[in-house]
Amino acid sequence: MDKMVLFIRELYMPTFFTALACFFFFLWVALFVLHLIAITGGKLLLYKSTSAVNEKELPEVSILKPLAGEDSHLIKNLKTFFELNYPKYEILFCVQDEHDTAVPVVQQLMKSYPLVDAKLYAESRTVGVNPKINNMNQGYKAAKYKLLWICDSAIQVHQKTLLEMVSHIGPKVGMVHQIPYITCSPTASFAACVDQVYFGTQHAFLYLFANTVGLVCANGMSTLYDKTVLDELGGLEAFSCYIAEDYFMSKAIHAKGYKIAFSSEPAMQNPRKQSLEIFQKRMLRWTRLRLAMEPFPSYLEPFTESIVIGILATWSVWHLWGMNIILFFIEHLILTFFFDYLLLRIVHGAHLRGPLPPLWKVFLAWLFREFFCLVFFFQAAFGRQIEWRTTQFRLLNGGKAELVNKCKDINSHCC
Repeated sequence: MDKMVLFIRELYMPTFFTALACFFFFLWVALFVLHLIAITGGKLLLYKSTSAVNEKELPEVSILKPLAGEDSHLIKNLKTFFELNYPKYEILFCVQDEHDTAVPVVQQLMKSYPLVDAKLYAESRTVGVNPKINNMNQGYKAAKYKLLWICDSAIQVHQKTLLEMVSHIGPKVGMVHQIPYITCSPTASFAACVDQVYFGTQHAFLYLFANTVGLVCANGMSTLYDKTVLDELGGLEAFSCYIAEDYFMSKAIHAKGYKIAFSSEPAMQNPRKQSLEIFQKRMLRWTRLRLAMEPFPSYLEPFTESIVIGILATWSVWHLWGMNIILFFIEHLILTFFFDYLLLRIVHGAHLRGPLPPLWKVFLAWLFREFFCLVFFFQAAFGRQIEWRTTQFRLLNGGKAELVNKCKDINSHCC
């Protein structure tokens, strides 16, 4: 009996490991193909000039700005919305109550730009667990126009941003979204560089690949909606049971048969503060949200990371062809960084935004993101609690959430 077991093991085990090695090598090649698709998509989709439009035919837009507390960049970010080059729009600022420290900033800007139709709403009402929807629902109900642009407080725009987004509105288009990116000067901190590299590489890879091949992948930092479509779906209140309301809104709009358009201009985040701790908390929150909303594909995410697939591919080429494992893994990292750097330059749009940080700094930030992503993933996999703004939640299966507690200080942003 023992001889039979040994015979079977000697007969089939080499075949099994060879098949496994072939599969991992195929997966390694496939990920680079997907990377090339994302790079090509970036070239095709981003920074396209807006076609000439008749200003008299441009639809009016309601801009919904949920705010929570003041920060050093808030006045600079909000000012760019008062200076938009667009014929007719209104800005609806929403805060929880009149004691919010963002109120004086908004009032100052409204006084400085009296010709801009801007209003402040400071009577938030609880309609669900999502504090952002609770906040901006007051502005949603007061919006006058058919198009609704929901845009986070940390977003900074230029004068023609709204014009570019509206240019994508057409028959059966339910929403227009922007890929998130981040402002970062060449002399910015290492943490800011990590943020920029993440949004320009790993996040952009998945975002651009999905939108290039026609999959629904939208982030809600800056999104233009057809308000009549949202009204058909029950308004913002219908999504107040979710934390990732943007994800479920895009799914519902697509399921209704409406198109989801991709803006050629990134949503430029200009946050008040950046640190590695804030970056970690953001990664934990987003990963836990994905694991709660779409558990099966999300638990496979580590196999798309360069460190994991690099180790698997290294073992594969050693098993199949006896290649040097150290040399191959180093070559794998260099090739992956080369692809990511190409993608970063495309998303950054250096001809518009100036130079990136020095290459050595980008490489170190990239290495940090690549090596710590697994740490963040496993931290996220063993917990269901997240912190967002001033509130802590416990995530439930399917993406719904329940309130755990609320911070007393509205300015203590929990990333």
